[in-house]
Amino acid sequence: MGDKLTLVGPTWYNSFTMSKTPQFDKRLEQMLADTKPGERTCPLANGKWQLDQEEIDWLKKMQVPATDLAPLTRNRIMAGYMIGYQWWWQRHPANKKPILTYVHPATKIKVLPDKEWFNQDFSSVNRKYESGRPFFDQLHELQLEVPLNASRNSEVPENSIALNSYGDINSYFTVLNDKCKNSLFGLVRLKSQQRYTTLKQLNVLLMLMMRRVFSTLAIFVIVTTFKALLFCFCVLTLKCLLGQRTGSVRNICS
Repeated sequence: MGDKLTLVGPTWYNSFTMSKTPQFDKRLEQMLADTKPGERTCPLANGKWQLDQEEIDWLKKMQVPATDLAPLTRNRIMAGYMIGYQWWWQRHPANKKPILTYVHPATKIKVLPDKEWFNQDFSSVNRKYESGRPFFDQLHELQLEVPLNASRNSEVPENSIALNSYGDINSYFTVLNDKCKNSLFGLVRLKSQQRYTTLKQLNVLLMLMMRRVFSTLAIFVIVTTFKALLFCFCVLTLKCLLGQRTGSVRNICS
């Protein structure tokens, strides 16, 4: 051995830095290199928008390919709400009047009537990003500052309680219906009339739910009763055994 000690690094490849998708990475690198600024057409909104160099730089930084979806369309997808059958009473932020909406009051998200919401511009509501704080906490704070439209109706319904309506008439508790008339509890219906069968379906659903609840309750009662009887049997058996043992001890002592 010599006087000097030579340290030789490991010859094995570091599995933590090795790409698991080399072909995808090569293809993505080529796609980003071919991406140029210019006009694009959004396939969902059918509108023109400009892909600028700043967004291309962000795509390269995040290592994601470009998309034809417009920025506004992407924002709508990310901030979309599945309203479903949700009906809650909220309060107007200013006059405190009750508003029927799909937004639960516990979320603390403000709501405005559709007409009032569309007449306002919320583009001035913003906040500076703080790198030292969690991103989603800041996003949630911004979400609480911008109200949502209470009904999201594309066309104002007539004498109806509806969400995402396209002009329902004399209909109640309908969601995403297109000009339905005299409907009750309808979901995604096109120009239907007098659709009361959905109420019968709701009654059947409620009956099935109640039957399941009663079945669960009956099982709970049976199991609880069995446990109580088993406990009583164990106590009585223990008492008998202790009584017999006490009698035997007395006989021996006498």
